[in-house]
Amino acid sequence: LQKCSRDVSVLKPDFITTDKNFFSDKEMLELQKTIDKYVAISLVR
Repeated sequence: LQKCSRDVSVLKPDFITTDKNFFSDKEMLELQKTIDKYVAISLVR
C-alpha cells in the first residue's frame, strides 16, 4: 500500500501536465479530486 501511494504521487505531475491537453477543465478537476482522494486514503492507512 505504501508503494501504491508513492506511485500515485509520482504519476500525479504527469496527470496534471500531459492530460491537460486531453481533458476539459471540469474533467481535470474530477481527476485531480479522485487522485487526491486515493492519495489521502493510502496515506491514512
